[in-house]
Amino acid sequence: MEPDGSMDCSRASGVFRRVITIDTSGNYGRANVVDDYHHFQLEIEIADTRVRSARGSARRTPWSLCPFAARRIKSLAGLDIGASTNVFSDNSVSQNCLHVLELAPLLLAAFRNRIDFRQYEISAPYGDRESEPALLLTDGIEQLRWWRKGMVLTAPSKYAGAKLDQSFVAWATEHLPEPEVEPALILRRGTLLTRGRALNLDAARHSQVALKGGCFVQHADRATSASRVTGSTIDFTDNRSRLLHEAQKWAP
Repeated sequence: MEPDGSMDCSRASGVFRRVITIDTSGNYGRANVVDDYHHFQLEIEIADTRVRSARGSARRTPWSLCPFAARRIKSLAGLDIGASTNVFSDNSVSQNCLHVLELAPLLLAAFRNRIDFRQYEISAPYGDRESEPALLLTDGIEQLRWWRKGMVLTAPSKYAGAKLDQSFVAWATEHLPEPEVEPALILRRGTLLTRGRALNLDAARHSQVALKGGCFVQHADRATSASRVTGSTIDFTDNRSRLLHEAQKWAP
């Protein structure tokens, strides 16, 4: 379908919703991320303390080349599951699907900590509803709530003044107790993604080149070949149940 301007997936206000599901059994584990723009999956099989195989797949994507990017996660094979912090340093974001890559540390941590099941649910208001708090539920229990103005946190007091840009990772590592770092990074990611809700992606014919920090489809060699998948964005603002239902779907 050729974009003709008649479709508009942008929203002036709403709640961006994202669910990450982690599921492990023995040497096999899978992870699932679903939100307004995406539905990606990661499967990992381990042998002793190393990744034996990794498989990424896509059920719903904003750009035509995203499924190809998801499959490149197979390069994780051989990685020590105790070295999940090396996932990003050893795997260029521009050469992989960022969303599948982000699932890897969470799934590897589940293997290390013998976690059979975990679910993170993020809700982040945007636009005219930005003053409402963003929430993170872990296995259905509220774990973190914060308020922001733009991309600067205003409350609770321990987070006030923290910026949600790239400096947040170092800030969280330095200022938060170790158990609170991962939840903060998960909620931060969901909050950042609200910025895309103001954009009518369906008006684009293809992806755009990112000058810095872009994902696979934003690389200069591929952006113009990554066609827009028109109609792929879903507004889950008032349909949390639909989001949770989609999160239960796994690729065959």
